[in-house]
Amino acid sequence: MSLLHVYKKGEDECLGLVCHPVTRFDRRLSRLVRDMKETLLEENGVGLAAPQVGVVRRLFVINNNGVLREYINPEILETVGEQDCIEGCLSLPDVWGRIKRPAWVRLRAQNADGEFFEDSADGLIAEAFMHENDHLNGILFDSRVYELLDAETARREQEKRARAAEKEEA
Repeated sequence: MSLLHVYKKGEDECLGLVCHPVTRFDRRLSRLVRDMKETLLEENGVGLAAPQVGVVRRLFVINNNGVLREYINPEILETVGEQDCIEGCLSLPDVWGRIKRPAWVRLRAQNADGEFFEDSADGLIAEAFMHENDHLNGILFDSRVYELLDAETARREQEKRARAAEKEEA
């Protein structure tokens, strides 16, 4: 396994391209998925899309509280509600902003073996599904931001959101 370079905005045109479907489910794909998961953990992120590592394919990985999962050729099936999010992006370091995302998302995707599955989530993971899916369509979150935030304000607000989510779970 190896860490991959995460491209920053302006560094590579792949961040602005619409990705192609994954058609080959082989060792090379499995290695890419493994390396993307390792890179995501190293970067301490919630999600990482293939174009962020220079691969123009419809694939992202999500870290849901330490559970890493790949979503290949994802298709958003349903969204419900709206949530106000504070987002950042590994490809736009030190850029934070408020953005509206669906409160709940259901999607269909494939795993590294090509098997189809459905998944759904609310809160942060629903936000991550939409954020990473945007990457697959050549869209960076800064084009959806309605208010830019400084890093300290973003950190405080995310901590407040995490505490509120913990209270809801208790």
